[in-house]
Amino acid sequence: SLSRLQWLIIMDLVSIAAMSVFLYFLYKYNQNIKKLNETLKNNHTEILEKNNQLQTQQTDLANLNTILESEVQFKQQLIESKNQELLNYALIIAENNDFLDDLKKNITDTSLKPQEIRQLLQKIDATQTKDKDWQTFKKMFDAVNPEFFKLLIAEYPDLSAQELKLCALIKLNISSKEIASILRIAPESVYKARYRIRKKMNMDSENKLNDYLFKI
Repeated sequence: SLSRLQWLIIMDLVSIAAMSVFLYFLYKYNQNIKKLNETLKNNHTEILEKNNQLQTQQTDLANLNTILESEVQFKQQLIESKNQELLNYALIIAENNDFLDDLKKNITDTSLKPQEIRQLLQKIDATQTKDKDWQTFKKMFDAVNPEFFKLLIAEYPDLSAQELKLCALIKLNISSKEIASILRIAPESVYKARYRIRKKMNMDSENKLNDYLFKI
């Protein structure tokens, strides 16, 4: 049988072995914890970097949106300004034509000779050249509404040149009386022309015609 000393030695060896195994697993555990902490730290750093990148992108996007909004607002203001210029020009044409019409009526009541009256009336008629005024108006109108006539003709090819002019003036929300002065036609002719346009477009009301032309 083993002596007590031998048993003590064996127990010590077993204890040492057990302690060694424990220390080994404890070391491994600590190493795994350290690696896990490093991984978490790296992941945290990556997340912070990605958050910073995202914030930078969001800031850039917000700045870009601000720039785009400013550009849109500027273009809208420019369009509104050009539309106002166009409207003013159209109204000037109407006022000039009305003035010259009144002048022609008053000339016949003066003491001028018939030949002088005819010459003066011819000069007034030359001043009221519709084609010249229309070409200037159309250039200004096309600058603000470059697709208007193209889309209108494509959708309704049966519209006449005079009806196209009327559509452009309706889009500017000009009154029928002013349209009559600009186109050098009677106010009744404007209403008839509107009716013909609505018939060609298969529209049963003035509002539908106006809404359609405003949207082009």
